[in-house]
Amino acid sequence: MNTLEISVTAIAFSLCVMCMLLGKQLYSRLSLSFFIVYLGVKAAGFCCEWLLVHPDSPFKALWLGAYMALSFLMAPCLWLLAIETSTNRRPKLNQLSITEKAIIVIGILLTLPLMLAAHPGKFMADPQHPAVGITAGMIHETMLLSIGLFLFQVPWYLYKSLQIVRKHKKSDFDLFSNTDDMPLNTLKVLIWVMLGNWILGFLRTLRELLFDGPSQFNVILTCLEAGITFWAVYVILKRLLPLPLQQISSNQNEIQITINNPDDATEKYARSPLDDAIRERIAKKLRHALEVNQLFKQSNLKLRDLCDHIKESTHYVSQVINQSMETSFYELINQYRIEAAKKILLNNTKGNVIDIAMDVGFNSKSTFNLAFKRLTGHTPKEYKALNS
Repeated sequence: MNTLEISVTAIAFSLCVMCMLLGKQLYSRLSLSFFIVYLGVKAAGFCCEWLLVHPDSPFKALWLGAYMALSFLMAPCLWLLAIETSTNRRPKLNQLSITEKAIIVIGILLTLPLMLAAHPGKFMADPQHPAVGITAGMIHETMLLSIGLFLFQVPWYLYKSLQIVRKHKKSDFDLFSNTDDMPLNTLKVLIWVMLGNWILGFLRTLRELLFDGPSQFNVILTCLEAGITFWAVYVILKRLLPLPLQQISSNQNEIQITINNPDDATEKYARSPLDDAIRERIAKKLRHALEVNQLFKQSNLKLRDLCDHIKESTHYVSQVINQSMETSFYELINQYRIEAAKKILLNNTKGNVIDIAMDVGFNSKSTFNLAFKRLTGHTPKEYKALNS
């Protein structure tokens, strides 16, 4: 079991370091500085874990203390990454309040008694000079205080991250035609990563402090922690790699336009220079692009692509869709996709649902089925049976 745990931590450490070294090439097209910081913190954490579980490594109390200290950096880092992901701009460290910075500093200081108790031996406690009295109490009390502070810190950042998700949920539906393309999905993953790190960090520290549990428990924790890290890396890379430079540059402009506006459509466009005639002209061009040119069949269609096609401002097109058509870009495109799918189903030209989904612009069968049932009240197969 010890060999498996050592191997898993080594692999996880190597993955983090490799992605960091490739960061300049992989992430230069998007602002993801805090993703590299996150990978650095995780790499340092896996290094501490490797030294903790390796039977021949000395100063084990130092590595446990360092692991606990690094834990206080995880939630702030992921929160800043969530901001960076949603805006495509590097957030500043001063976005952390004085209280939030103080919690990080205090949390790290509380791990110092444990680190100072480290010794060159291969065990957590020094058998030749065991800590007694005030010294022993100080180590355990500061560790418990550190755990308590950690338990308070992470839910706070989870709450703040959920606020980001709520704030940008409408923005994504105004920019993307497929839910799989939305940065909102990445934000949700970061929240789950934060929650997973919180639970696993607490369990690992608590086990080291209070129990001498079986090695199987440590292996499970290590595998789960590595799995969460692999998942986060996969989701970020999946978002990055398919995007060409021009498309990413457009995404940045779109996000900057959208997130600075209030949710309420009346307030949002109160100072807009568009009159009824201009709005109708843009709406006519939109209908032509979707009904005649059938742009909705492009699975990766984004608001910027549609605006470039009709040669109109992103802000004006967004206003027409939100205000005149009383819908979002996502809903508008999917309405056209479902109408096209209904015609294919009724004409019985194709029987395979996934083929129909791909033909009309969806990129997965599950999203097609959900959209179809939401707009028609039936699944594609039910709709075909009812109308055949």
